[in-house]
Parts: sequence; structure tokens; C-alpha cells
Amino acid sequence: MSQDVLEQQALASSNKAIACSVRQEYESALMHWRSALEPVRHDPVKYPIAYWIQSGIGDMLYRLQDYEGCIRASLEAKDWALANKVPLPIICIGRSYLALGDIDRGISYIQEARRMAGNSVLDALTDEEINRISERMRGG
Repeated sequence: MSQDVLEQQALASSNKAIACSVRQEYESALMHWRSALEPVRHDPVKYPIAYWIQSGIGDMLYRLQDYEGCIRASLEAKDWALANKVPLPIICIGRSYLALGDIDRGISYIQEARRMAGNSVLDALTDEEINRISERMRGG
């Protein structure tokens, strides 16, 4: 199946977003992710790439410490992520809840991502996040 013009535009902007992210230029990456979403956001059924792009937006919002924004963006991609076994949006939601101090909700999402992708999910967590989870699991 060939890509149409809108999908090509979305992919071109997505590639720019990824390049910025690799350079840790998260604000620029977020701008490119948002630009990538524009041509395909109107019809995510026809353009399921919109959900992948949405997960990139959530990741950048997390990295920019906009935790509420990250949760909103990542929730838009959650059903797609679960159906396609893409843990990134679920991890971002969990990490955002941890950062906001809602440890139990954070743990719930991290466990959901772990069921989906295995223990490698834990590699995405910082030592501080792991300590918060461990403390709560011990009853703290």
C-alpha cells in the first residue's frame, strides 16, 4: 500500500522530530511532532500513524516536564498502544503520575507496560522512580 501525500508529510515531520530528540532538543522535537500530527489528525482510522505521532508528543511533553500534558497526549494513543503492543505511551503515563506524586497510579501504568513488553520497561525508569515504586511496594 503506497503512502499518500498527507502520510508522507507526517513522516517527514516525524523524522525531523526524531532527529531533534536524539540531539536532546526536546522543544524543537515537540514542535515537529505536532507538525507531523496536523495532516493526519483528522482521520486516525485512515492514518493510524497519528497514534504513533501522539505517543511521540507524549514522550516530549514528559521530557519537558509537562506531566499533565504528557498524560493527556499519551491517553489519546493508549488504546492503539495496547492493541499494537507499543509500551511508550503507557510508560510515559506511568512516569508522569510518578512525577506528580500519584505513585499508585504510576505503578499501575508501569505494571501495564511491563505486562506488555516485559522487564525491559524498567530500563526506561530512573533510579529515583524505581526507588519510589520499591518504597510503595514495601508498604511505604
